[in-house]
Amino acid sequence: GMGDFPADEYSWYYGWDTLKPYFVDDVVSTLSNENHELQILLPGIGNDPLLLDLYGAGYKSLTAFDYSSSAIERQEALLWYAEPDASTKYVKLFQGDARNLQKELPSDSFFDIVLEKGAFDAIYLSGDGNLE
Repeated sequence: GMGDFPADEYSWYYGWDTLKPYFVDDVVSTLSNENHELQILLPGIGNDPLLLDLYGAGYKSLTAFDYSSSAIERQEALLWYAEPDASTKYVKLFQGDARNLQKELPSDSFFDIVLEKGAFDAIYLSGDGNLE
């Protein structure tokens, strides 16, 4: 799993093997365009191996962020292990707060798909009472 636990321990809900048929058949197939690489946003990526799974499945226009800098460091390490130049060529990774991303994502940013698996739970479970 590239860490202290097996890869499936980092997925709160379902892993890529479970999501892939729905993602490909129900989401990607309705958006695919031969002239356009799908732009995919993964908010609150955490320690989930989904970013690496998507990259391995051929999706190369990926943007992912998390509130935790250590989660971003882990994602960078996973990507580097898979392909050393992936994180600079195809994937944009950054530490940021989902409630305020003006600095990290320009106002003209566009994503075909937002694949959110746990960011809202993490915000809610933080317990700081700020549920904006």
